[in-house]
Amino acid sequence: MGNCLIRFISGCLLLFLLPVISSARPVPPRDPREGVLDASLVSIVRLETQDRFEIEEVFLGDQNAGDVIKLPGFKLYTVQMHGPDLVEPITPDTRILLFLRSKEDGWEVTSYGYCFFWRREPEKVKELKAIAEQTVSLRRDWEAARDTPDEQLRVEALWPYLWGQGVSFLQHTEKELQKIGPVAGDYIARKFEIMTHRQLMTLMPELGAYGSERCHQALIGLLKNRRQRYEAFLVWRGPGAERLIEDWNHAPEEVKDIYGELYYGLGGLAGFKDRDDLPFIRELALWSAGRRLKQTCDAALTAFRVMPDEANIPVIKALWREFSARQFPGNELLSLDVVRTLQPHVYPAAVPLLAGFLKDPHTAGEAKAALAQIVGQDLGQDPDDWMDWYKHN
Repeated sequence: MGNCLIRFISGCLLLFLLPVISSARPVPPRDPREGVLDASLVSIVRLETQDRFEIEEVFLGDQNAGDVIKLPGFKLYTVQMHGPDLVEPITPDTRILLFLRSKEDGWEVTSYGYCFFWRREPEKVKELKAIAEQTVSLRRDWEAARDTPDEQLRVEALWPYLWGQGVSFLQHTEKELQKIGPVAGDYIARKFEIMTHRQLMTLMPELGAYGSERCHQALIGLLKNRRQRYEAFLVWRGPGAERLIEDWNHAPEEVKDIYGELYYGLGGLAGFKDRDDLPFIRELALWSAGRRLKQTCDAALTAFRVMPDEANIPVIKALWREFSARQFPGNELLSLDVVRTLQPHVYPAAVPLLAGFLKDPHTAGEAKAALAQIVGQDLGQDPDDWMDWYKHN
């Protein structure tokens, strides 16, 4: 049964990850692992009367067989890619495996109301029991890892639960590792060289939360390495290779991987909020603009918002000049993003760039407010008035 369950879940996950056409909606996987860590009750029930269910067997929680729970409006529904949800009737023979979380006025199904399973034939109830037992056992193992007293051993025990157990286990495990802090961050740093692309992309955005200097330096080293790899790739491909990034659907996978790691990695570096990183971030941003790596430039702008510095202003100007002149359709660098990046830069040097946004209806109000904060007064909507102030100051 265990192998069958794993194949069932894997198939659902694969279905969920397949691209769909614009008129379709994503179909979430019905996966017991997505609801078990949030559950305070896992039980098999049968319908007693409308919205009332009698518990037949408990696998997790303080309730007992024979207890009745209320679930107003509960239905056996399945999300469809096209059209309304498929709803099946609950018959006297139907048995339902529920993953429930207690709330102030009763119970709710975990995983956004989708963590439940059912069988209509009495002889198939054993399949529900197998799902429950296997998933609750997985939770117990995770809890044992979480409660390991020694921090280093706890990190090592939790690490496998980041991968291959679904989104919920990933999120809960990441939170526990972040509670541990630098010890966990140091462990992640040691794993950098053997982590897969997907694993790096998963962890890099939140690395600043660990407060690990070793992880901090490892991330900078990874960004430098990916920049070198990108340059080496361009040399290897020869003339015109820099234009490959313009057509994402046909870009080589190696280019996509490097681009993604630069973007997520620079976003993670911003999370450390270390102003000593700014020269490196500015250099990487200018290099990225020259290579048309727009999302890496987005990550740099995010870093500049949380770490304003006068030396950022020429780089912000250069990024805007590059992408406003030739935008990526569907992935434009918005003028409003530039203005909001400039807002914490309360330096006279920001005036010329901000003044250029006063005629843009999308940015005029915020640009003028940012200018007034620098100048100390509102000089109106005419860019020339602000430029006159700048020339005299």
